Amino acid sequence: MKKYVADFPAAAVARDQLQYAVAELSTHDNQRVTKALNDGLQAALTGSKTSEQAMKDAQREAERLLRPYRK
Repeated sequence: MKKYVADFPAAAVARDQLQYAVAELSTHDNQRVTKALNDGLQAALTGSKTSEQAMKDAQREAERLLRPYRK
């Protein structure tokens, strides 16, 4: 790794960020589920819905999207 970083210094950036890395949300239909969550967060932050209602709606949408994968 030391030789690789010496030959390609930009690789050190990714290596040094590993200590701050966290797992991402990963599920079936990930993009649509993430959009439901982001839409809920935006609704709560802009005040178009209460935080509680926004998260309930996001949960309901995620459950709807994931229903075909439940057995």
